[in-house]
Amino acid sequence: MKKSFIMLLFCMSFMLAGCSNKTDISKSAGKEDIGNTSQEQVVSNEDSSSVETDEPAAEAIQVPSKEQVLEAREKVLTGMSDEEIERLTTNIKDLNNTWEGLYFNSDIIKELEDPDSLYWNYIDDSGDIVIGYLQNEDGTTTEETAFNRFDADSFVALIQDMQKSVQNEELYDELELLVNEINAAHETHDVQHAVNMFHILHDMDYFLLRYGIEDVGKYLQDTSFVATYYGSLSMYEAR
Repeated sequence: MKKSFIMLLFCMSFMLAGCSNKTDISKSAGKEDIGNTSQEQVVSNEDSSSVETDEPAAEAIQVPSKEQVLEAREKVLTGMSDEEIERLTTNIKDLNNTWEGLYFNSDIIKELEDPDSLYWNYIDDSGDIVIGYLQNEDGTTTEETAFNRFDADSFVALIQDMQKSVQNEELYDELELLVNEINAAHETHDVQHAVNMFHILHDMDYFLLRYGIEDVGKYLQDTSFVATYYGSLSMYEAR
């Protein structure tokens, strides 16, 4: 009887050990399968990303550092008086702030995608301008107006007047490009020219005449916009 009981215990231990080993192998196999699946997915993704296309790869735009901004500023403002520098800085800042306000409050770039949009009056006309029509409850419409300080002509006149005090050729050319873009926007109603003009104002304000990340960023919770560089200034292209 005692011998039979010992043999029974031995058999039960052997069976339990076998079950335990089977469970471990099953779990191990499961992990191995998952690992193989993940590896196959990675290979598949790598293969798809390495497929050659006719589209050129987009180049990352390097944001000028503070040192680069200060160096470029000193270079392009050489020969200008303190009063001329202050005037240039203030006017570019005001023009940029005006378009920033339109960008954030009126989504003007989206509006200008329509060449017939009344928002083009911000470029075509000055003073009290019509930017839309409001539908009244009685079925009549009322003009939606806004005051616009600078149309294309007055914008160009201001920039060209400031060019007279600029001694540096690079800065003069940047201002000339600004003039060309606002004129082209006015003549063609092509939104891309308005975008180019806005980007030049932004970059010139925050990455040349000021360093927006510090000068303006310290007053903002979100600095992503003032820290964005659109790559419109040729003086940084070779850096």
